[in-house]
Amino acid sequence: MAKTLSLRELFDAYPSSDLLACGPPTQDESPSDYEARVEQQGGDTLYLFLVRELTDADQLLDIDTAAERVRRAICDLQAVHEAIEPRPEVDKGRTLLTFEVVYNAEVADPESLAAAADQLMKTACSTPGILDDYGSPTFGEFFVAGPPYSLNIGGPEFRKQCHRTC
Repeated sequence: MAKTLSLRELFDAYPSSDLLACGPPTQDESPSDYEARVEQQGGDTLYLFLVRELTDADQLLDIDTAAERVRRAICDLQAVHEAIEPRPEVDKGRTLLTFEVVYNAEVADPESLAAAADQLMKTACSTPGILDDYGSPTFGEFFVAGPPYSLNIGGPEFRKQCHRTC
């Protein structure tokens, strides 16, 4: 028999579940009773949606079916997000920003710092209205640039060519 997803596993997997007003399911609570309690206590409607979506006729779903339902829900939410996300009408400008990071090489590497910067930027930009005063720009991903190079041009040939054109 396939493993089923327990209500407690769902509760424990949900981010900040300790803050949910409904609290965790009890041992003897049926899925429909728990769903009613979650709905009655109000609060996080996404959690209520998951409780409803991952139970079926008072039965718990097997892990594979539950995972598939979550995947479909994510796709649906992503489609809605893409449909309502504001898009600039005209590409008014582009720029490449660079910055220096000083870090402990024993703890991190450049690629992990770029990934952390991506997450930091996504978190910051998810704050509603945070960039409204700047025309709501969009940011691309962070990447590690190659090592800095310097080109030293000099010598008699350069000076002779520069003297002719300057």
